[in-house]
Amino acid sequence: LSWQLGFGLLSDGEIERAVEVWNPFINEMPIDTALLDLGNRVEAERDLNQAERYFQAYTLMNPSLDRYEVLAGFYLRNGEIDQAVLTFEQSFNSLSGWQEEYMAGREAQIRFAWAKSVEAYEKAVALQPADQRPYFRLAQVLANNLGKLTEAAIYCEQGIHIAPDFYGCY
Repeated sequence: LSWQLGFGLLSDGEIERAVEVWNPFINEMPIDTALLDLGNRVEAERDLNQAERYFQAYTLMNPSLDRYEVLAGFYLRNGEIDQAVLTFEQSFNSLSGWQEEYMAGREAQIRFAWAKSVEAYEKAVALQPADQRPYFRLAQVLANNLGKLTEAAIYCEQGIHIAPDFYGCY
């Protein structure tokens, strides 16, 4: 029943109330996984308002770097740059350390502030050298936006060493 009530609230645009209804059951039912799957499905069908609700609820269920990236990615794919920037800025309230630097790099990247993006990604790498994502994003900016292919290749190699199956540099 709470599953259906949550989806009813979500359809009415009451995202925070839907999340409140679902939170007690998060360990019993894969609600957050369903929200991600449904968001992807309805986005593919171009029901962008409903997809946005699913992605927002998915992010609110358990705010994390990955979830903020999912929501910001939705906005970027659909040309809503200001909303993506706002999502990155909102992540600063929930994240700290290397994750906050990583998201600052993402925000700077979509604003075309290449130097700020590089600086933030370099800080993220220094704070958490065991995560591949800042390496790949840094390599992306260096190669695609600054033409520093040799330096980008070094960061790509380091990221691949950490996570050989990660798609970032392929």
